[in-house]
Amino acid sequence: LCWPSGKIFGTICILDRVEDHYSEHIRELMQIFEGVVQDQLALAAEKACLEATLAQLQASRSQLTEAVKLAVDQIVQKNEVMGERMHGFANMLDELAGSLVAILALSEPPRQVESELSKMVEELNQTSERLLCSER
Repeated sequence: LCWPSGKIFGTICILDRVEDHYSEHIRELMQIFEGVVQDQLALAAEKACLEATLAQLQASRSQLTEAVKLAVDQIVQKNEVMGERMHGFANMLDELAGSLVAILALSEPPRQVESELSKMVEELNQTSERLLCSER
């Protein structure tokens, strides 16, 4: 008897105290029995192989599930941060627009308006740079 790989598993042995010459029918039955046993060995080997593959697939699925959960959590966190930053930008732009309206309403000399606008733009640049760099 052999494993599916060809490696010897064992033999079928029928012992008796008296020498016996088996009939052709008995020899055919023993060959059928040999085939049945070898088929069972093949099934056992295939089952072991499939179980190992299943275990590997389950481990891979678990790893992928954890990786996806982690990626989703990171995306959610980044979206929250970006939402906060966008809100901050929107507030700064609102303040800038309000300040521009106020400056233009003052009828101040052009140099003074230009100076105020330059200060506001610089402040906006600094604030946006802080917001953009805070994640890095």
